[in-house]
Amino acid sequence: MQESCHVTGLFSRRVYNLEGILCGRIGDGSRSRMLLMVNEDRRLAQLIKELEKLHDVLSVKLRHDLDESIFDPEKMEM
Repeated sequence: MQESCHVTGLFSRRVYNLEGILCGRIGDGSRSRMLLMVNEDRRLAQLIKELEKLHDVLSVKLRHDLDESIFDPEKMEM
């Protein structure tokens, strides 16, 4: 999941806080899906554009329909 460092590094370089990160392999394991919880501000649109330019990012979607409790490690099932 080396690509997760690539993506999170972009946020770090832009001094943009990530409130939560979930990353896991999908399909045959050759791809991963990342869910990032962020606070929206005026810079988010620009960060999305920069994410879309990364060679290993297939798509970026801004979603408001997810429950933030999915980022709570106490509520994760093992």
